[in-house]
Amino acid sequence: MSDPTQFKTQLLDHLGIDEAAFQREIAAARRYRDKFLAHLDSAEVMNIPILDIAKKAVWFYHAHVVEHEVTPGDLDGLPVELDTGYAQCERQAEATYEHNA
Repeated sequence: MSDPTQFKTQLLDHLGIDEAAFQREIAAARRYRDKFLAHLDSAEVMNIPILDIAKKAVWFYHAHVVEHEVTPGDLDGLPVELDTGYAQCERQAEATYEHNA
């Protein structure tokens, strides 16, 4: 990343949250991953975090990479618009699921 400090400032601004709130989002996602996805711990209640901030951060990061970090040809064959790629993956998953159902 060409300027990590500037990127983080722009990311937090885009998300409309401060560093502390961002760290809480990360902690919630990690807790869910560690306690229920990667390892089933003894907790009886699964707390699935709301991933709106995480999704918004991923879309921002992708746009930043496309606009500032790659050179022509680096993304050859990959969608430049993340929504397009996401929709394509959804269609592939649905087709696979329907084929195997």
